[in-house]
Amino acid sequence: LVPAKTSAGDADLQSRSLNFSDYTFLKAAEERAGYDVRLWKTVRGSQLALYPNMNVKDPVWRKLNRDARFRQALSLGVNRSEINQVIYYGLCLEANNLVLPDSPLYKEEYARAYADFDPARANALLDEIGLTERNGEGIRLLPDGRPLEIIVETAGENTEEVDVLELIRDSWRQIGVKLFTKPSQREVLRNRIYAGE
Repeated sequence: LVPAKTSAGDADLQSRSLNFSDYTFLKAAEERAGYDVRLWKTVRGSQLALYPNMNVKDPVWRKLNRDARFRQALSLGVNRSEINQVIYYGLCLEANNLVLPDSPLYKEEYARAYADFDPARANALLDEIGLTERNGEGIRLLPDGRPLEIIVETAGENTEEVDVLELIRDSWRQIGVKLFTKPSQREVLRNRIYAGE
């Protein structure tokens, strides 16, 4: 109810329980209800980030996830500009997950490292690792012959995550990686993380 009540002008100041997905809804009622919609910076370095499971039980995936070239290729396969335009209306800083530019610890080279959308370079890194074989769908094959299919598990509480993952799924297809999104309850997800699954 918070976004609806806010759009009706029933709040003097409201930031909690509002998400970026409420932005266009609130902006549309801004003039009518007599309030200002302002975007405040978050203290997180990234709105969303993917974390490969470096301790997964499966030895083939564990070895692959621990190879920096694999993680670099996946990063190069993410079209951050497309995500920014489609999901965030061009309002986001397209970079890696790190401290914000206002921090004294911020380094531009960290923000830009492997953050440009470069499918050719990503494909070259995956070839260098030895992932050169593909199936009939163009999906790369793992060393044991299984397709390179990444399951991204999420708490599923936010449609924004699913929308971003769909865009990543499309761009990763260009590098021969298939992505599946698996929403689950937060507690189930947490237990699967701790168990290396």
